[in-house]
Amino acid sequence: MDWGLGHTTRCIPLFKYLKLLHCEIYVAAAPSHKLLLSNEIDGLIFLDDVPLYNISYQKNGKSLLINLAKSVNRIFRVIKAEKSWLEAMHLKFQFDFVVSDNRYGFYLTDIPSVMITHQLSPRTGFSTIIDNWVRKYHYQFLTKFSTIWVPDFETNFLLSGELGHPKKLPPHVKYIGPLSRFEPELTTTFQRDLLIILSGPEPQRTLLEEILLKQLHHYKGTYLIVRGLPGSEAKDLPNSVHHLNTSNLVNAINTSEIVICRSGYSSIMDLIKLQKKAILIPTPGQTEQEYLAKKCFEEKIFLYAPQHQFNVINMLAKAKDFPFQQLSLDFEHFKQVVKAYING
Repeated sequence: MDWGLGHTTRCIPLFKYLKLLHCEIYVAAAPSHKLLLSNEIDGLIFLDDVPLYNISYQKNGKSLLINLAKSVNRIFRVIKAEKSWLEAMHLKFQFDFVVSDNRYGFYLTDIPSVMITHQLSPRTGFSTIIDNWVRKYHYQFLTKFSTIWVPDFETNFLLSGELGHPKKLPPHVKYIGPLSRFEPELTTTFQRDLLIILSGPEPQRTLLEEILLKQLHHYKGTYLIVRGLPGSEAKDLPNSVHHLNTSNLVNAINTSEIVICRSGYSSIMDLIKLQKKAILIPTPGQTEQEYLAKKCFEEKIFLYAPQHQFNVINMLAKAKDFPFQQLSLDFEHFKQVVKAYING
């Protein structure tokens, strides 16, 4: 899904494990996502001309649901186009199974098709009645897939909360455990005070970057900004890089005292695996990120603040007294599910 890099990065451990199982992997992804993956994993076969959603956000942070509603006809056209595109690719390459991360047209009726999503029950930010209506409509798409993989635990600690654990589940749900491309390092030596990781669709990525750059003029500590622009020719900024590959990003996170980033589900899984202190800034209007940020704050996992209220100096001061809870979770569980699926 071309909606922020998180949908791609969380699939990296799946790709690597599928290669260990001697699978030949064909990838459909947006150009920037393709660039990221080609730098991370050798031997992937990339397919061209995949239809793109090109979802964008409003500058004023208007509800994403409203924005999507206005684009509903175009979204349905993309779903129909990607379904036709996949059928054409299947005729050419004869796939054995399909795994889709939040692409609703990526299923085939004659072979097993998996949907990866942590949002079984999307939050609209309006009312329970509307949430229930959206969930019912959402299930009509999910039931077209033979299996649904939720990157979370079925019981005990529920990372996705109510998003991935509605009272009524669609059929064929498998909780595969959290996914992260990162591996913790043993280093405890900090090289900088603060790491800022920017991500997500425009224009909100740039708007947050501009807010933080103004505030950092008054910051006396050391910092690095990872701008989330792989392959970009954008102008360089002081103390910043456009993009870091996995090993360099892991090192940057581990050698920074605290991280500031969006509250996307993939980012949350990564930070938990690395047992890192972090301050989350939900993308304005994205109710899923707002829900996850508040949940993490209430459970003392991470600090958070809305973008329009965010102040670097104040939040770092709060972080000194915040009782960050470090979680030790099983990030290998997905391998059991995937191996059983391949062998089944």
